[in-house]
Amino acid sequence: MNKFCIDCKYVQYDKTVPDLSKCLRKPERDLVSGLQKTVWCNIERMGTTGCSRDGIHYEPSRTPSHDDNPRTPAIQEFAPDGRVIE
Repeated sequence: MNKFCIDCKYVQYDKTVPDLSKCLRKPERDLVSGLQKTVWCNIERMGTTGCSRDGIHYEPSRTPSHDDNPRTPAIQEFAPDGRVIE
């Protein structure tokens, strides 16, 4: 099973710019401002101190939003009459 951040219960998904999705697994406050630190999902998955490539802190959400079917097209093509080209 692939562990995508979009399917994790800790993600705050940004629909307009998915690379700006936030991980809310371990909320921390900035010691100077007192504001919650922003932890980006893509940074968490890169390093060994966060979730890493293996998604070690991944927990599935109740409603997975990622289709794990490789045949599903990422971008649909449409014919001039409006039907979807398969």
